[in-house]
Amino acid sequence: MESLCPTRATFALLDRYRAADADTIRRGREWYRAARRAVNEIARETGYSRAQVAAVLAITSPDAQLVSNIDWTRKACLNGGRTAGRYPSDQLPKIRAALVSNRPGQYVKGPKVNAFYRAIMGHEDVLVVDRWASFAAGGPKDRPPAAKARRVITEAYHRAAEIAGETVRDFQAIVWIQARENTARADGRFVRLQDITA
Repeated sequence: MESLCPTRATFALLDRYRAADADTIRRGREWYRAARRAVNEIARETGYSRAQVAAVLAITSPDAQLVSNIDWTRKACLNGGRTAGRYPSDQLPKIRAALVSNRPGQYVKGPKVNAFYRAIMGHEDVLVVDRWASFAAGGPKDRPPAAKARRVITEAYHRAAEIAGETVRDFQAIVWIQARENTARADGRFVRLQDITA
């Protein structure tokens, strides 16, 4: 990751963006809006605030596709925080605390998960950097970026989004989908993601 520089990362991101077809661009622009609509729907169903539901969605997001993530969030909100996502021992205490707090965002920890929470809450300048967002910028896809690399990646996404005329949040979603669906899996297959924007 030492070789990653903002200029090369910016070009890599713009290459990904320019390779995205019209449907990928549409889905990327819609991705966070669709997630926010799901949060609003769960809030209406369960009586929790939008911020509380968004916090649960963010807390249960690691290693989850959005469809599963929304399902886990709905269940946790319906049962008062008795269930979680893929990592219940870590997630359950945070979910329970968020569901009774007037400031649920304080329980959304970590740079990726906290940024995801803020993006779902409507902040367009927030960048969510996970393994795939890092990989799209030229980093490795097998681990999250370290702090120094995250700063380089963040700078590159902001530059590239400005050049592309997209919000940072939507640009990241477009590039993320393009990278995920156009990178072969271990078995050589290309997989279209199960997605709420399809």
